[in-house]
Amino acid sequence: DRSYSVSVERPRGNPYNNWDVRYGWGTVGGSKFQSFGPSFNYRPRPNLQIGGSFQYLDRDGKSTQTVVSGNYDFDEFRAVAARFVQRDGDLSFYLAFRQSGNAGNEYFLILGEPNAATFRPSVIFKAVVPLEFRF
Repeated sequence: DRSYSVSVERPRGNPYNNWDVRYGWGTVGGSKFQSFGPSFNYRPRPNLQIGGSFQYLDRDGKSTQTVVSGNYDFDEFRAVAARFVQRDGDLSFYLAFRQSGNAGNEYFLILGEPNAATFRPSVIFKAVVPLEFRF
């Protein structure tokens, strides 16, 4: 497998306000591929982040994907996030609420299925609890 890529990013190294354009090509699993896509991140306010990307992929057939996401922090412990994904004409989205703090525990309430190819109505509760083992 071999892959090559070139990109233009402005301003470089700023994760909150930037844009880039990437082009990649090579061989993966014996198949040639090409990939192209622009993306952006924008933080209009300290507690609001918006991002988007588009990718065109040509590997054993052509495919496109568009992602638009946003995150709003109510405070240092609570936030809401949304993501819309359109891939080859199929649309999926989800909305999530996050509660953190409390000794590293995080709790999420997610409406929609984050990994589904198309929107699937669902309600997911997720808890992340750090564990420490000492010997």
